[in-house]
Amino acid sequence: MDVAGYEWGAFAVFNSELWEMIYFDVPRDQELIDLIHEKGAEFWNLVQTEEFYPADWSGVEKTETRPVEIPDAKQKIITIESEEWAAAVERLRDAKEILTEAQALEKEAQAELMKLMEAAGAAAAEGAGARIYWIPQAGRRTFDVKAFAKKHPEIDLAPFYKISAETRPFRPFFLRSGFNE
Repeated sequence: MDVAGYEWGAFAVFNSELWEMIYFDVPRDQELIDLIHEKGAEFWNLVQTEEFYPADWSGVEKTETRPVEIPDAKQKIITIESEEWAAAVERLRDAKEILTEAQALEKEAQAELMKLMEAAGAAAAEGAGARIYWIPQAGRRTFDVKAFAKKHPEIDLAPFYKISAETRPFRPFFLRSGFNE
């Protein structure tokens, strides 16, 4: 929404029990966008100050690729070379490409519908088997923990942080050919 300048976006969740997609409109949240920019700038500052890697890699020798320790898991990355694995990876790669194309088509359709709704002066519209809401919503109110901690360093905020339940995210990375050679 920030890059394209959109005032809203859409989020969908697949409900496997009902076998349907549930859609949510997400209004633009400038505070969240600003926070993303702030954190991105902090990260880029670390990159520029070479806190993550050396500026000159010429003195670094190429070493053999070893299995990587996964933090707190007592497991290592293993190589799976089977037809089933290769087929599943190819299906995932194809699915991600299709999803990217579908998202682009969805954005185009949404932009066209918003343009038509704007021309009609509608915040909600119905027709052709769809009802679409494009209603302004109040901005999200958040608490600036950093600013509060800076103004009140005498207060220990640690007891007030919530820790969410452990998750196990699925994160595929498609390696380039010859990456580990």
